[in-house]
Amino acid sequence: MKLTDELFERGKSQKEICTIIDDNYVLLHKTMPCSDQELEQYLKNMLEAKRNGINMACVTDYKLIEGSTRTFGNISYTSGVFIEERAKGVTSSDNTATYLSPNEEYNYDEVANDYLKRLTEYVELLEYRDNSTQEVYDKFVNDVYDLRKYNITIDPKPLNFFYSKEDGYTLIDPIPWNNQGESDLNYFPSYILTAIFGYGCPYISAVDSKRLITQDLYVRFQRAQSSLVNKVVIALKKRNVPDEDIQNAINRMSGLSNNNFELVDINDLSQKISELNGKQKSL
Repeated sequence: MKLTDELFERGKSQKEICTIIDDNYVLLHKTMPCSDQELEQYLKNMLEAKRNGINMACVTDYKLIEGSTRTFGNISYTSGVFIEERAKGVTSSDNTATYLSPNEEYNYDEVANDYLKRLTEYVELLEYRDNSTQEVYDKFVNDVYDLRKYNITIDPKPLNFFYSKEDGYTLIDPIPWNNQGESDLNYFPSYILTAIFGYGCPYISAVDSKRLITQDLYVRFQRAQSSLVNKVVIALKKRNVPDEDIQNAINRMSGLSNNNFELVDINDLSQKISELNGKQKSL
């Protein structure tokens, strides 16, 4: 799809980074840390990676915004409008906390219902991702590592990884690799787990933050978590990733430790949340 003058003007004026054009394409307004010439090579690298089997969404056309370049240190950033293939599926949310302020009054039944809804959706997302074969996770791990062959690598934000039953994992918005060195590879297992689990289960953020969870959801979460981690570990071992790097990644993951959870009866959830905020008010 080509970037018409109409789409360019629309992209320049949009407040959101991403706007859906149709089922196959999105319109992006974002900043890139490279010149026009460097950007051309970066986009060619993406297309070559995709032609060779990497599952990713590529830019089909773009135009940089004249006069938008800003320099910070040795790096220049330029804004532009891009048309990109629309990745299919769902991503993990980057917003996991329900924040409570000691200076606000709440309807705790409403807070509890919203929290339970988000918690349920998160567990269902993991179950959905777990309902796929080992081969899906083998390919995902290989895609993440093989991007470096094209001098690009992942931007490890959870929102940059889409999952669907039909396509498996699709990568978006890679960044230049620029021969960063092998030391960064130590963190790739962590990046992969973060792509799958996001930043962990939703939680209540108060003076005494808790991941409150019902018994039923906890059992389902544990089952999906264990299965997904096992699939990732198998895929990483096939890739000959050192055991130490794999274990360190699991240890780093927020929300994977049983100690982060507190079981609560569904009928007591609103009261428990009220008590957590009450502790803040008493300080």
